[in-house]
Amino acid sequence: MRLLLDEDSGAHSLLKALRAAGHDVERVVAVPALGTGASDDAVFARAVTDDRVLVTKNGADFVEIAQRPGAPEHPGILVVHHDRVGASLPIATVVRAVGNIARTYETTRTLFLDVNQHVW
Repeated sequence: MRLLLDEDSGAHSLLKALRAAGHDVERVVAVPALGTGASDDAVFARAVTDDRVLVTKNGADFVEIAQRPGAPEHPGILVVHHDRVGASLPIATVVRAVGNIARTYETTRTLFLDVNQHVW
């Protein structure tokens, strides 16, 4: 799966783990045209241009962007939520869920998927 890790989800350790699992991954902070502090609009546009599924903890803002009149079709948005006790999901759990999504869906195009619901 081609992924773009939003700044809020773009830990280098997650990047390495996703790559080790066979995914093609970029971090927003490492993309010269974006970098640290890039706007959500710029991140969304880059995901569309590069045909990368966006991984973020900030799903609500990206839903709003994607639903604007005239917004381009996006390659998919994976939203990572905290677990039931408010802790971040472990990296291995996120990687497993992304793998489950890749195997379950023929395409993620235009979908908003909750990573937490794909942990099995």
